[in-house]
Amino acid sequence: MLTLVFMSLKVIGIHGINSKDRRLLMNDPDVIHQLELKIQNLQNIVSQIQQNEHNKSYIGFHAELSNGLQNLPHDTVIVFDKIVTNDGGAYDSISSDFTAPDDGLYSFAWTTLTNPGHIFHTQLTVDGRVISRSHNNAESTTDGKTATKNVVVHLKKGNRVRIQTYQSYGHILHADWSSFCGFKV
Repeated sequence: MLTLVFMSLKVIGIHGINSKDRRLLMNDPDVIHQLELKIQNLQNIVSQIQQNEHNKSYIGFHAELSNGLQNLPHDTVIVFDKIVTNDGGAYDSISSDFTAPDDGLYSFAWTTLTNPGHIFHTQLTVDGRVISRSHNNAESTTDGKTATKNVVVHLKKGNRVRIQTYQSYGHILHADWSSFCGFKV
């Protein structure tokens, strides 16, 4: 309580007063009343901040591919149909669209695994506009290869984000090892 009193003293502008005068002011009923009002106001602000944090709704998803894909043409939407997390319900596992529920800054990542001797290039689009591409080329390897890409982008409410094939390089994409995720920052 004493800390709040001194914080309130600073708020009402008497922090520069010497300690003797400060004691006199602290015995003044008007000053005490002002301090009590300031303390109550500060407590209300803290309570409101705590309530806002408690009610804060999180927006984030993680989805995986449940079945392998191969020989997909250019601009085919990759449907990550196995939802692991979908807080806020903004990700649609049927269309594989993430629809921004609010304006803001969002982070997305996707990972693909392809077989040795194959290629699987992908791109992240917002409303059909290419934002970034991922190059996964395992043509000259004897092991499968993964590629991961991260993107941070400003979205407007209603923007749709998805992962699509790039060019005609959609040879083989492994299930369970390939995923798409995102969240509002």
